[in-house]
Amino acid sequence: FQQKSVDGYDIESGEILWSFPVGNPQGNCASPLIVGDSVITSSGYGYGTHRIQVSRTGDGFEAKELWHTLKLKAKFADMVVSGDYLYGLNDGRLVCLGIEKGDLKWRGSSYGHGQLLGVGEHMILQGEQGEVSILEMTPEGEKVVLEFEALEHRTWNHPVLAGRILLIRNDREAVAFQL
Repeated sequence: FQQKSVDGYDIESGEILWSFPVGNPQGNCASPLIVGDSVITSSGYGYGTHRIQVSRTGDGFEAKELWHTLKLKAKFADMVVSGDYLYGLNDGRLVCLGIEKGDLKWRGSSYGHGQLLGVGEHMILQGEQGEVSILEMTPEGEKVVLEFEALEHRTWNHPVLAGRILLIRNDREAVAFQL
């Protein structure tokens, strides 16, 4: 995911195999997702989310846009896919989109610019102010299973799950919780 494009490279030669012109001069921080034969990219600052299909054509590749939406602008929070649905923070507000068309299924609460981690049918969401929420991933609406205060200062770091131990941190401290 470059500043002005998303590209696929030959792993041995480094040659660009395909390229699609998307990008945001402000910065592209959220990691792209691979879903089947497509790539999903997202960025904040008014950019939105693209789903790009990559297919083989003769001796090369073709990249074409399947959809684009402004309903999810993941500034730097990664997104999570579960089944036919995409979850992410739209400028801080949790949303669910349908993978097929990019249509908005629901808008949930605001968590600031936190981070998401998919775990089976659930996601662990570390909010920007240090709170942790565990949610069921469902297209029917936001379903919080557990919430607790974890850190007392802004955090943009990814939560990590090692077995039943949840590790979270910010620029001041790190904490481990047993789930």
